[in-house]
Amino acid sequence: MNRTEALKPLKPAQADAADPAVHAWVAASAGTGKTQVLSARVLRLLLDGTPPGAILCLTFTKLAAAEMQTRVLDRLAFWARADDAALASDLAAIGAEADALTSIRARRLFAQLLDAPQGLAVQTIHAFAQGLIASFPVEAGVSPGFATLDERSGLALQRRLLAEAIEAAGSDGGSDDPFLDDLAALSIDQGEMRLANIAGRLAAHAEALAAVPAAGFAPMLRRGFGLATDSNAEAAMTAAMAAFDAAGVARLARAFAADG
Repeated sequence: MNRTEALKPLKPAQADAADPAVHAWVAASAGTGKTQVLSARVLRLLLDGTPPGAILCLTFTKLAAAEMQTRVLDRLAFWARADDAALASDLAAIGAEADALTSIRARRLFAQLLDAPQGLAVQTIHAFAQGLIASFPVEAGVSPGFATLDERSGLALQRRLLAEAIEAAGSDGGSDDPFLDDLAALSIDQGEMRLANIAGRLAAHAEALAAVPAAGFAPMLRRGFGLATDSNAEAAMTAAMAAFDAAGVARLARAFAADG
């Protein structure tokens, strides 16, 4: 078991921000102790008798939320078993009273937090907003029981829709042969994952792309992807050969021949 280190005393400005009676706005660079200040503020709130369910901590990332939760729980677990000197040192470090009553309350906080129905609410802003919308779906204008897409689910959905589009194009009697030929050219030239990446980027700008006139959209995409701008087979072959590095292949062949 790792030995829990004593808390380092907060600097004056940090101690002010950790005081629950102060409305504070903290702006600081990475690694300057913001999480330490926020954790100290939560500990001070708990020591002052605030129920765990009345405290809400919002972070930007899941990693920060997990770090915050771990720090508070680990510190309360340490207080439950620490000797009097170590406990008094920690309380003084966060600017809390170190009297007998506060020390008794500090030792009980870990058990109280574990017994709390909802525990300590440390969430990302996105999770909080999702929960708020789920509680009032009608007011928010969404369907009750909605589910949000995470990044992995979104990519899986994009790939499935792309596969369905390709299958539909291949089962219409050949009218979409040029479309399938373009997909094949992109896959051969840049790899099959390139198609999923392109679909994802286009989907992110669906509203703007919908306003583009259809007549000029396809030629623009074909030029951007280096595809032939018409359906003439000879023109397509000429465009492909123009981009072919024949001299490079010849040098490679000579190098292989020289090496036996």
